[in-house]
Amino acid sequence: MALMMQLSMNSMTLNLEGLRLKSLQKELSQLGCLEELKLSDSAIVIDKQQLHVIFDGLKSLQVLHLKGLSNMDELPDNIAVLTNLRELRLDGSSVKCLPARIKNLEKLEIMFLDNCREHKSLPELPPNSIKF
Repeated sequence: MALMMQLSMNSMTLNLEGLRLKSLQKELSQLGCLEELKLSDSAIVIDKQQLHVIFDGLKSLQVLHLKGLSNMDELPDNIAVLTNLRELRLDGSSVKCLPARIKNLEKLEIMFLDNCREHKSLPELPPNSIKF
């Protein structure tokens, strides 16, 4: 499966879905104009610290797909820096809980948690209407 990067005048999408990457590079955090990041259904091992570093640089991110990642059990607390995030897909992942600071994502409208068998409970969510 090929790496797909879509560029336009105003936005950038990085699709790494289904790739057999060994790790996530911290240099992703330097893609400040990245609006969509799709890491779903890959064998990549992502830990909380890697995501923490990457999230710090992705302030334009609007769509984050982490579907089917069985090696990721927790999201970092700094998810709140993703102030433009509208869609979060975690369906089929092994995420056990969401960070409390997710309530600060005021633009979050869509969140998928289908088939998250390890997930225990939901924290307070943003005040706007989220579609599950």
